[in-house]
Amino acid sequence: GLIGVGVYQLFFDPTAPPMFAPVFPGLSIPGSPFKLPLFEGLISLLVVVVIHEFSHGVVSKAYKIPIKSSGFVMFGPLPGAFVEPDEAKLKKASSKTQLSMYAAGPFSNILLAAFIFMLMFFFTSLSVALYEPSGVIIDGFMDDADLEARGLYNLSEGEVITKIDNVSVSTSFQLVNTTLSNYGPGDVVVFTTNQGEKTIVLGADPKNESSPLIGIYLENAIAGKTNISENKVFTKAYLWLFGNPYAINLNRGLGLVSLIFVLSFGIGIVNLLPAGPLDGGRMVYVSFKDKLGEKKTLKLLGLLFQASY
Repeated sequence: GLIGVGVYQLFFDPTAPPMFAPVFPGLSIPGSPFKLPLFEGLISLLVVVVIHEFSHGVVSKAYKIPIKSSGFVMFGPLPGAFVEPDEAKLKKASSKTQLSMYAAGPFSNILLAAFIFMLMFFFTSLSVALYEPSGVIIDGFMDDADLEARGLYNLSEGEVITKIDNVSVSTSFQLVNTTLSNYGPGDVVVFTTNQGEKTIVLGADPKNESSPLIGIYLENAIAGKTNISENKVFTKAYLWLFGNPYAINLNRGLGLVSLIFVLSFGIGIVNLLPAGPLDGGRMVYVSFKDKLGEKKTLKLLGLLFQASY
């Protein structure tokens, strides 16, 4: 649904905020709080691009279109791959052959995303069987939090809260919606953390002055439920691949496999857009060239390309 709305806005509502934006490993996605990790982002992009280009090459070979060259390339820090078919022979091929050739890349990305999506159901169930929430991580401090006056300077980022006034808390939801609901602004509470007991004064929520506010960003900590998931090396590798199943922060919740899913689906969809040199634009050109002629088809593509900016 969101993709459909985004595509509609892309062509018919120039004032709408961009639905699609470039992604660069190590940088936040424009208009989103999500930051694509550097190392994992590079691996994900390489996997997605290689599969995209490899699929073009496979279909090209299947239709006996010679491959002039192929290989890997670096665009600065970004990894890439390329497959260069014989353009002269490709242009002489049938419309069916050309459409198959251009569609291979984006559809392979979408199929990969669909396959990973199905795997994610299995690994989400496995993650819940292996791990359980075990406290609340301090994931940072709000800009307007009065750290010194309220005692928040005693807390540190990465510290894990396990109790509030001797009442155990295992998730951020439980902390905010169950435990803190019994308090009000100005109340003094004692946090039990993995670094000892810390006393703080609760602030007031600016959206609701009668509701308490800690002044910190929260994240759920997890602990292993089995012998293997209690192993630190296994857990580190597992979370790197599949992410924290209880995370409320998207940056912590996505593992490498999830990143490949997101990028593969996104790149597949974007490449199907009927604009410019994208695979979708080439498919539009091939589809309409015989019916409208080359000049009218190029004019149509120009209009579609302009509408996307």
